[in-house]
Amino acid sequence: MWLPPWVKEIGAAIGLVLSGVAFVRLVVSGRSAFVDVLTWSGVVGAAVFTLLALIAAIRPDKDVTWRARIGFAAVAVGVPVFTASITAHGDDSLLIILGATLYFITGILVYVIYEERKKARADAVKECPDCLETVKRGARVCRYCGYRWPEELT
Repeated sequence: MWLPPWVKEIGAAIGLVLSGVAFVRLVVSGRSAFVDVLTWSGVVGAAVFTLLALIAAIRPDKDVTWRARIGFAAVAVGVPVFTASITAHGDDSLLIILGATLYFITGILVYVIYEERKKARADAVKECPDCLETVKRGARVCRYCGYRWPEELT
């Protein structure tokens, strides 16, 4: 995934906190409070989306063309303007949709982080051919059965 690990983890944390708040509000106060939380989550989602677009526009990356940077900047300006213009007319449906989308993206981020960490853990170990226990990748001797790997394989 294009995003650096810290951005994914912060995004997942924000989404999980908002999801918890929404669930508690739904249980305690009913549907209208849940819709309020979805609306505020939409505001947060629009702000985060705008910040990510700004970061993508000004990020020092030689592979990103000026045309793409202008597109990112246009999105960073357009999302809050579009959201504010619709909300100014008293229609919160866009914010509710953005809030629900934020929860969906949170689920995807949590899954991606889980899979990346699972792969990193799998890459950090190897299996002993004698006893089938897992040991650290750099091990030369199995700590369970004493099997010695040939030097070219360690």
